[in-house]
Amino acid sequence: MSKPDTYSRRLALIWLGRNWWLIVLPVAACLIVGMHDWRWLVVAFALLLIVWPGILMIVYFNHALTPEARKAILDKKVVENPDGSLSVTYLPSADPDTPAPPEPEHIPVSEIRRVEYTGKSTIYYLKSSPYHFIEVRHTDSDTR
Repeated sequence: MSKPDTYSRRLALIWLGRNWWLIVLPVAACLIVGMHDWRWLVVAFALLLIVWPGILMIVYFNHALTPEARKAILDKKVVENPDGSLSVTYLPSADPDTPAPPEPEHIPVSEIRRVEYTGKSTIYYLKSSPYHFIEVRHTDSDTR
């Protein structure tokens, strides 16, 4: 299971890694112009402290409310098949008010863009979207 905070952190790092310039360039331009007119410094701080947090909140909700986000944080069993493909089975929740889990998925090896091994998990990045990934948390019984 991927925790929601871990998923959100990884998603934010991916988004900021791809779009950092959208934040930095307007603020830097205002700071440079602000060296000649102090009012542009106020605009730079307004961008940084008022405008960008609102925009980032919209970006967060845009990604957090997708079906992929729900699937990413559900309990699941992921099996790597001998051919390199993945079989993902979503496990039912102990909470009776939780909707039924999605149907099992088979992800062919051609759909996997890259695999990242961290100390606590393995992350499979899929080709369908730069923001679509499957995190498999390691347990003490794992041999990896």
